[in-house]
Amino acid sequence: MLISAFSIRMCTLLLASMMLTGCNGTNAPLPDETTAAPTETTAPSDTTGSADATRASETAAPAEPKPYAPVTIEMPEDPNLLYNGIRLPEVWPPENISPKTFSEIDVPYLKTAEEGGTHPGTVDIDVGRQLFVDNFLIEKTDLTAAQHKAVEADCNPVLSYSGSTYRTKHGGFFYNAEKQLFEHFWNSGNKLMYISSKDGITWDPDSAYPVLTYPQASGAYASVVLNETPDENNPRYVCVVRYSNGSWEKILGPDKDHEHYNTIVYYSDNGQTWKKLTDLGPTSGDATSFIYNPFRQTYIFSLRRSYSNINRARDYIEVTDILNYNDFTSLEPVFWLRADSKDLRDPTQPGFKPEVYSISAVAYESIMLGAFQVYLGPSNSDSNLTAIPKITNINLGFSRDGFYYSRPFREPIIESSKEADTWDRGYLHHVNNVCVIVGDELRFYYSGYRGDQTLAGDKNSTRGCMSNCSLGYATMRRDGFVSMDGSGELLTRLLRFDEVNDRLFINAKAKSLRAEILDADGNVIPGFSLNECVPFSGDSTCAELTFENGANLGELRGTEFRIRFIAEEAEFYAFWVSDTEDGESGGFLAGGYLAQ
Repeated sequence: MLISAFSIRMCTLLLASMMLTGCNGTNAPLPDETTAAPTETTAPSDTTGSADATRASETAAPAEPKPYAPVTIEMPEDPNLLYNGIRLPEVWPPENISPKTFSEIDVPYLKTAEEGGTHPGTVDIDVGRQLFVDNFLIEKTDLTAAQHKAVEADCNPVLSYSGSTYRTKHGGFFYNAEKQLFEHFWNSGNKLMYISSKDGITWDPDSAYPVLTYPQASGAYASVVLNETPDENNPRYVCVVRYSNGSWEKILGPDKDHEHYNTIVYYSDNGQTWKKLTDLGPTSGDATSFIYNPFRQTYIFSLRRSYSNINRARDYIEVTDILNYNDFTSLEPVFWLRADSKDLRDPTQPGFKPEVYSISAVAYESIMLGAFQVYLGPSNSDSNLTAIPKITNINLGFSRDGFYYSRPFREPIIESSKEADTWDRGYLHHVNNVCVIVGDELRFYYSGYRGDQTLAGDKNSTRGCMSNCSLGYATMRRDGFVSMDGSGELLTRLLRFDEVNDRLFINAKAKSLRAEILDADGNVIPGFSLNECVPFSGDSTCAELTFENGANLGELRGTEFRIRFIAEEAEFYAFWVSDTEDGESGGFLAGGYLAQ
């Protein structure tokens, strides 16, 4: 797997002394966290925290970005018909998942109708890169699916805080193409903090301040989502805060033993000035998160819940037109996600059954990309007593309907180091928007905890195990979650597209990769035979496959067809159709895209 080298500069934000430290050790003061947020939108300063940091930004200046163009898709007239051909059942969200078992949750759209599933038979590929993260696209193959892990940046962490008040959990992290800035939101006590950066590595201290204050809280969770196509009912930013003020309700039932904390929804047009939308009251458990699904233009409350046999699981609520939604009290959650028998135990905690601590998700190309925070022990009291952070790793899941997530691989893409005196010893948290795209790579930003063993000894206090939190990132090839590897054939299921797309693109590393296109009956379509395909050889995240006679994919618009790929010594990540020379896919771009 090809990973490009980054020139990385490390800077450290010291919350106790209110300083941002550049690479040369010079300091610039941060504004006091109690300073009121500006009442009007204020553009962050272009200055950095030190002369050395300024030089780093100059030498690593990004290429001139393309004009900002938010991704939009046309919503089907039938609300139950999705962009990819999947049809949702009449009862939605589903109510048939049981919290009582530890078996793997079935994903119905990965099975055909003959198998009792809901696969559409023909997959619509108009939207985004088509990723081999499951068998949804594959009719048959003798290639082997391989997972790829993210690679930690050399100079992590990029932000480090002393004390125990910095909690990303899960915050928000975006590349704002309009401002040409990376924007990071995080929770500190009862405040939502903000800071910006030109490159996502060196951070501007003059841009750091609290943008929102919520009720006095200890250990609150704040999740910020971005809607790039806002309207009168759907704002650009929404923030959901689960806050703990020492008051909560325990609701008992035959299968439930829930601690419900208060949850508040805020919204903003610019990320700087916020308004309260509603107070949901005692709705959620501690690690609640919030998701925006642009494929269906819905907002999802990912609620932490406890059940009689599962300490940590997730319930699901969805709403549309959130500013116009006037009956939040009527929302009834359904059981959604949990760990299962395939989740891997940590060898240092063999007696601890894995739990899904939290999940966030973001629209990436043609799927919802889920980041699963998987908790592997020890218990809260043991972690408190030793002041060693709990072990939580970051795993990935993939959804094509926004509800059911397949997790074909259980190895984490990012894991706790478990080593003393490391910034990411444990308690890793993904950011709410999972990743951003920088050139040909994905950056997964996440926080980790070093802990403070001088505070050990109190099993009822989290001060030690939740001290010294930092933010870092790890990189992965674009689309690089799963590749189909080896030499052989991959035959797709029936495909179709209805937009004006006349080019075929791939993301692959291969000695040779060719394609031919077959009609619905399995016959080669004239002009698109294997012998007429110009072989791809090399390593590219965006390469066009062409045919010698200049055959145009536009001829296939509105028809059903299959693609038969023949690979030699390949890592094959994705294919897609496009109407541009540079292979724009029309898919969603996670937390944002910075061209390089």
